[in-house]
Amino acid sequence: MFFTFAHEMKATLKSPYFVIGSLAQPVLYLFLFGPTLTGIPEISSGGAGGAYGVFVPALFVQLAIFSSSFAGISLVTEYRSGAFERLFATPVSRSAMLAGKVVKDSLVVVAEMIIVLLLAYPLGYRTSGLGLVVDMLLVFLTAVSFSSLSYLVAILTKQEDALSSIFNAVLLPLILLSGILIPVDFGPHWLRILSRFNPLTYIVEGARQAVGVGMSKGTAVSIIVAFILAVICFGAAAQAFKGKRRT
Repeated sequence: MFFTFAHEMKATLKSPYFVIGSLAQPVLYLFLFGPTLTGIPEISSGGAGGAYGVFVPALFVQLAIFSSSFAGISLVTEYRSGAFERLFATPVSRSAMLAGKVVKDSLVVVAEMIIVLLLAYPLGYRTSGLGLVVDMLLVFLTAVSFSSLSYLVAILTKQEDALSSIFNAVLLPLILLSGILIPVDFGPHWLRILSRFNPLTYIVEGARQAVGVGMSKGTAVSIIVAFILAVICFGAAAQAFKGKRRT
């Protein structure tokens, strides 16, 4: 795992353009969408830290989702260049190979989260040390889930267009139902019921609660949900990697 992680991280540091591009969306949301929430009393007074205390933690989760969902594109590139097949010919464990890639992607997302945090601080966003740790953990686990799913789709389709189409179709309803932009509590009753079937809803709610209380029953539930989701997604991707060995 460490070998794959070091190789992947070295490549990212040499060409950080994808990381920079991933930061563009959350930064634009932070400065162009965030201020509009400060004028809504129900949101600005709805939690610790005001409007930014509601919006920024959810923005962290959104960053984890979008930054890691397209990680599989690099795997498609490796497949077409032949590097993927050469790597599979080595005695490296397939699960360790996947873990190295996923951990690298997730740590990069956490680094991006810290950058967004530093940009949000002058705007008035505040959180406790424990709350920050909880949010970092939730972001890391969320990134593990979506990075794993991205590699799963990549190894099954081996096409950038297919990967992008699938995630573009799936991510929007997941994000809207999780209440990242506007809390689902402001939606109709049927929408609130539907959101309960979305695991991202619990992760976003836990990230927001962590701002004020650090750890609570709600944040504990969100960590458990995020962990289970990460295990399921990584397990499915690992099985696909192991299956590739026999093809």
